[in-house]
Amino acid sequence: MNKANMKPADELAWIRQQISELKAREEHLRSRFIDGTLPTDGDEYWIQVERRTQNRLSRDLIEEHYGSLEPFYAPVDTTFVRVRKLPT
Repeated sequence: MNKANMKPADELAWIRQQISELKAREEHLRSRFIDGTLPTDGDEYWIQVERRTQNRLSRDLIEEHYGSLEPFYAPVDTTFVRVRKLPT
């Protein structure tokens, strides 16, 4: 696809496809660094794998202790921009 002549809708679809492919590649590399099957040194960068423990709120534990959280929900407006393929 010639990016120079793309209409904005087509460009957004193309960009999202590129992002999807890059994320998949990133996840593949990341998992290989974590499991130690890839070398962590490059020509310009090196990879440091660090494990940490974090404390996070557990919705299940909060509901178990306090009951339903329904009274604390609030509506939030969200805008979605969806890319749809035109029929051919």
